[in-house]
Amino acid sequence: MLNGTYLSFSTIDRRLLDDNIAVFPVPATDRINLVNEGDVAINEVAVYDLSGREVHRSLYFGNQVDIADLPTGHFVLVIYLENDVVRKPFIKWSE
Repeated sequence: MLNGTYLSFSTIDRRLLDDNIAVFPVPATDRINLVNEGDVAINEVAVYDLSGREVHRSLYFGNQVDIADLPTGHFVLVIYLENDVVRKPFIKWSE
């Protein structure tokens, strides 16, 4: 039990997975950097706006995602792993 909530192993695993992948800087201007501390295999990344529309998708190479073509706003970076998905919110800021 954590903070009055019963947790399953899958909930604990999900939190560990989310904690092992970090996105920075937030806000970002032209690219998002990913830190993969768990050394989990990342296959693909996608960016969704807050209405749920996919605005970018690419195979994952290196540790960066190019967001230069996105307008200023709030987005969700969806990181596709071999057997799971991690979602990280971020803000695109234009200078």
